Amino acid sequence: MSNHLPRIYLLKPMRNLHLRITLVCCFVFGLVGCLTELWAQEVDEQAVKQQLIGTWVLEEDPKSSWVFSDDELKGVYDGTLRFQGSYSVTDECMGESPTEYDEGMLFAPSESGADICAVIQGLSEDRLTLLFLPSGRFGFFVREEHFDE
Repeated sequence: MSNHLPRIYLLKPMRNLHLRITLVCCFVFGLVGCLTELWAQEVDEQAVKQQLIGTWVLEEDPKSSWVFSDDELKGVYDGTLRFQGSYSVTDECMGESPTEYDEGMLFAPSESGADICAVIQGLSEDRLTLLFLPSGRFGFFVREEHFDE
């Protein structure tokens, strides 16, 4: 008599192992999918727009400012209006989306084709940080009433 188990008995535990690995993988991928959904940020356009309303002065050039109203953005340089138009706060601009750390995307279409697209990386009562796309340049703004020349 042989001490070896028939081949069918050896395969059964192996099938259970594969089933367990498959179930663990499904659980892990499902958990990652759920966490990704929790991290995905829906931009609250109206809330961000309310925070933006006012005049913001560019830190590196105090002659340059942006003025936000409910539905309009004005760019002013040394007291002269340089651009004016609508803007929106969205969750997508130029194929890019904000991360869970960003406030959203700022988009201002232009008739000249030089649309403004920027990631709103920081927004507080007195500070605004924009990452302009596609250039990758930053704009650091201070709310006018908090600006010290």
